[in-house]
Amino acid sequence: MATPPGKVPIAESAAAGLKFLADNWQKLLPGSALMGVLSAAYFLVGSTAGAGGQSLELLVTLAFLVGLILVSASFYRLALRNEFPGASGLKFGADEKTFFGASLWSSLPIFAILAPSIIGFFMLFTAAAQKSGYTLDQLFADEKLAQEALAAQGGGGGVSLLFLISLVVVLWLFARLSLAVPASMNEGKIKVWSTFAWTKGNVWRIFAAQLLLWAPLFILAQVVVSIFSLALGINPGEAQAGKIAASPTLAIYGFVNGATSTLLITAPITGLLAFLYKGLRPST
Repeated sequence: MATPPGKVPIAESAAAGLKFLADNWQKLLPGSALMGVLSAAYFLVGSTAGAGGQSLELLVTLAFLVGLILVSASFYRLALRNEFPGASGLKFGADEKTFFGASLWSSLPIFAILAPSIIGFFMLFTAAAQKSGYTLDQLFADEKLAQEALAAQGGGGGVSLLFLISLVVVLWLFARLSLAVPASMNEGKIKVWSTFAWTKGNVWRIFAAQLLLWAPLFILAQVVVSIFSLALGINPGEAQAGKIAASPTLAIYGFVNGATSTLLITAPITGLLAFLYKGLRPST
């Protein structure tokens, strides 16, 4: 990326993410399939959580997170160093540990910024539940009911404004720290705040490049999942809420959902961030 400071090429960066997908889609399939299997398991277990399956749901959630670490690390390894160990590209070693550490440390400040808004919304929902006579579970499960209870409670404007401000700060911080994971992965040690300076003057260009890549791919992924949901007779909203009984069709829907989002969204974003890292890291 031979560009002067403050001039990250938006279109070229987004194109690099697409090129990574186009050049390596076959190698990306095993990891995407794994996330599809884990997603299917998550949907199946989620449909039984209300019948005493909370413990199993927790185990599947943990398995999903472990799978996400393995798959994401394998994508970065391929994008940064063109390494693809074994038949699937998956392994557990130093790269995976570094990926987890960098992801955790770079997410902590983001969570700290959002925490006050999350607490505020929870307190607002609790007050609305007490006033309306509904339980929190009922409000969280029924959007229309929640809107009515919150409207009757009032006083949510300040919390909403706080959340909006927090969201803007988070987007800015997310762009500033976007190179933490690829830098840590490629250099073999956790680098979070040391990458902060690398993105100076490029925040909104980095954000624009990610949005330019993510938006059409997200729509494409939604179209693919919608086609499968229609063919399977699955209501996506009910599936996400765990309101559909476990069945082979739900498992297929869950697989398509997980595999599609991993292949069409996670992989290209990985390619984009690897491209930005290679272009913005200081020369030594």
